[in-house]
Amino acid sequence: MENNRTDRQPRTVDFSLFDQIETAVPAYDLDKAIQKRDYRIDLTQHYADAEYLLTVDGIGMLAKGDIQAVKGKAKQGKTFFITALVAAVLNGKFGALKVSGEDYRVLIVDTEQNMKNVARNARKIHRLCGWPENENHPRFSAVALRGYNTDERREILEGEIALLKPDLVILDGIKDLCRNIMDNPESTDVLDLLSRLSQDNNTAICCILHENKSSADSNMRGHLGTELINKCTEEYQVTKKDNVITIEQTVSRDAPLYDKLEFTIEEDGMPSEIAIAMKTHKNSIQKTIAKTDYWRQFFINQSSYTRKELHRVIMESGEKNRTNAYAKIRAGLNEGKLTIDEKQIITLTQKEDSI
Repeated sequence: MENNRTDRQPRTVDFSLFDQIETAVPAYDLDKAIQKRDYRIDLTQHYADAEYLLTVDGIGMLAKGDIQAVKGKAKQGKTFFITALVAAVLNGKFGALKVSGEDYRVLIVDTEQNMKNVARNARKIHRLCGWPENENHPRFSAVALRGYNTDERREILEGEIALLKPDLVILDGIKDLCRNIMDNPESTDVLDLLSRLSQDNNTAICCILHENKSSADSNMRGHLGTELINKCTEEYQVTKKDNVITIEQTVSRDAPLYDKLEFTIEEDGMPSEIAIAMKTHKNSIQKTIAKTDYWRQFFINQSSYTRKELHRVIMESGEKNRTNAYAKIRAGLNEGKLTIDEKQIITLTQKEDSI
């Protein structure tokens, strides 16, 4: 049920905002969609690969047009991770996080915190980007929706996306788009809305949701969490030990992120630059790709590959683990055995006589 609190302060709603939103949001015409058959796959057409906002060591993160999830127990550093993530998208890089394009726009929609705290976090992002903390920036917006009801939050979210055309939306509090996160139909409605918004606006919508309270259960809460994991293309788990916050990608439908990421919180309350925390079994992969003829075998009959194509032929050559296949590609690039150009085409490095 909706939490109708009686202790919150009365607020004044600027209804002109809703007029702008109503004008900005196009009505979905199902009859027109059916007539166009724009939901039908046409194999004569080219469907572009996912466009990622960020990369870590050549592996993409935050695909535009899709939904991502960030999960963790309470007070584990999810907000700090989001702060670093947004700073990387806006500023070009943040440690191991690097942007794939230029001049990206970001919208933060916070449904949990008051305006003072949302503004404080927004100023942290400005500080990380080297921007004045008391001025707005045209590529970054934040809204605080704690004082609004569920229907208003959904309407404002849709309107702000239509008005601002962000490349990345951070939805900090997806649960507040639901009256009851245990309600299956309502959870489905919320994810249907987010799926449509991400696809129609070609934006990445990154949703933050708590894990279940039990230490042995790392699943996201409620039916909403189940629907979110069904619809998202990437899921990241945030954990904290002492002062070190660790991020691990736990779900990927495309190119898995092999390495964990780590950062700390500095004395001034700001996140340090994100670094890669290597997994221990990477050494065996590096030994494999260092073999003299390992890479040459894939380029005898074909001179270049996309990352997906090379991944496929590695799997066909006998690799059993999809994650390891991607890790081999990344290790080959890091070792200089492979070369990748600006169009993300991979070739055998020609400057070495023996690979």
